[in-house]
Amino acid sequence: MLEQAGTARRTAAAPIGPGSRVPDLTIHPAGGQSIFSWSYRQHGDYDLNGAVTVSDLTQVGVHFGKTTLDADWQVAQLADGDGNGEVGVSDVTPIGQNFGGSIDGYELQGRADPGSDFQLKADLVFAPGDKLTGIYPQFSYSSGPVPIGPEYRVVPYVNNGGGREYGTESNILQTLHGFDDYWHTKNGNNHRDELAPSEGPAADPQAWEVELAGAVFLQEPVIGPLGNIYIGTYEQAAGVEFLGTGYAYSFDQTGEINWRFKTSYSIAASAAASRNGRIIFGDAGGKVYCLAPDGKQLWRRQLSGLILFASPLTDDVGTVFVLTHTLSGNTLASSTLFKLLPDGSIDWSRPLNDSTLTSPFLNSLGDVTVIDESAELYSYDYAGTLTHSFTAPDLPLTNGLLANNIAIRGPAIAYSTKNNSVRIVTEDNSLTAAINLGEAPVSGPALTGANSIVVGTQTIPPPDPVFKLNHYTGGVEDWDMVIPGNFLGGIAVDAAERIYITTFLADNVLPGTNGVSCIRPDQTVAWFYPTEGAIPFAPVIADDNLLVCVLSTSLSGTEGTFSLLGIRGS
Repeated sequence: MLEQAGTARRTAAAPIGPGSRVPDLTIHPAGGQSIFSWSYRQHGDYDLNGAVTVSDLTQVGVHFGKTTLDADWQVAQLADGDGNGEVGVSDVTPIGQNFGGSIDGYELQGRADPGSDFQLKADLVFAPGDKLTGIYPQFSYSSGPVPIGPEYRVVPYVNNGGGREYGTESNILQTLHGFDDYWHTKNGNNHRDELAPSEGPAADPQAWEVELAGAVFLQEPVIGPLGNIYIGTYEQAAGVEFLGTGYAYSFDQTGEINWRFKTSYSIAASAAASRNGRIIFGDAGGKVYCLAPDGKQLWRRQLSGLILFASPLTDDVGTVFVLTHTLSGNTLASSTLFKLLPDGSIDWSRPLNDSTLTSPFLNSLGDVTVIDESAELYSYDYAGTLTHSFTAPDLPLTNGLLANNIAIRGPAIAYSTKNNSVRIVTEDNSLTAAINLGEAPVSGPALTGANSIVVGTQTIPPPDPVFKLNHYTGGVEDWDMVIPGNFLGGIAVDAAERIYITTFLADNVLPGTNGVSCIRPDQTVAWFYPTEGAIPFAPVIADDNLLVCVLSTSLSGTEGTFSLLGIRGS
């Protein structure tokens, strides 16, 4: 590797290559200021001293053979230069590739618009990290309020002969990017309303597909702030569902894998992605993992109970809310809500009166809100104080909630019920609307930008699925329509009010009229994309002109092959 790099690479040179790119440049407001923050990366620098030398080989030897399952992976991962989740011989290669790489500091650069040149905004001197903690050095810069529109990046440099040599620049951060500008948790955003700010594929769908190892249960893909796609899987262990090992995957928007992270137990709930680039997910053994966008572990925390079905909730700075469950035999017995601080430490926990399968969400006041199987709604502020509590009428129990989410818009909460209707209530328990659909809803409500509700229903016996759109403020039906096949998964709505749903053919599942439909706001079908298998979970609008979903050859969600399917339009 040294011969390929040439003798010039044996002297100090700026960090190069994808492994040296800052993975998480972010900006967030704090007390009237704007704080830029990012983490250090340099390919081959395993002891975090800012230079790639022969001494970095020591870290490979010390941690040789360790994987993501080891308790000290936080430290051992420094020597995982190829990012495969294991320290091995191949991790020597990055040392050769970037031998002599060195860093003296970072330039924070900005430009007014994509057509102009980047200019120096701040110069930060490098400070080494501690190889004994496994925490990569962190950098931050505070400035006044940042206007809307400019773009920013950070670039590492080394001082050479009176000048500067620059290394691999970070991602470009634009201040137009908001917290809800990606599908960062199950059901879209922290209000879980299935509404995306991007426009999905409008015509001529073309797809890519990549097979996953293991099964996927009740999960949607999650989109991080840099556009990466995250999904988790699980395996069976001696016939015990969800207690086998799992994998968390990261893909780019072409379906190419970025990394795979092995977990002690199965992953049975969608992840969450924060604006500062963190990826948070739990496994069935009760562990919560927090990873950087490049798959490096920031922390892991063992909680009491199992993490099943309910997606975590996270805010701008990395505070995490997560539900755990206890079992009585194979039945959920109780649930507990935990608040974790950005470093993974437990701030508080609150036991619920009953179990729940729904994910926590934020209400209009910014309080974390949960609903349990007794139809009790609880809202807590960040200090853990109970701010609201009431009974939601006609809430579906257990199996109903397995297929339903709770959506919020302003002070109102919308949910599907067990008596063929959608209800909208406010947190003081007043009823705003009760919309009778005539058939049982099999999805939670999705909310459009025009404050309408979209919900899928299914008659018995099938096949006779019905798709309805109802006015959000008063319960007036706008239209309903029959969709080919049986309605199965959730619903996604894009910024142009197009609606994306998944269906299957009940009496001839493989093959049949499985697929994805795109419905225009005027009720006409824009396109239908047939698939070999069923899509049992909600589709996700990953970015402009890209829809992503999980494809399965089994409707049970526990057998068969599972793939990640990406659909682009012309």
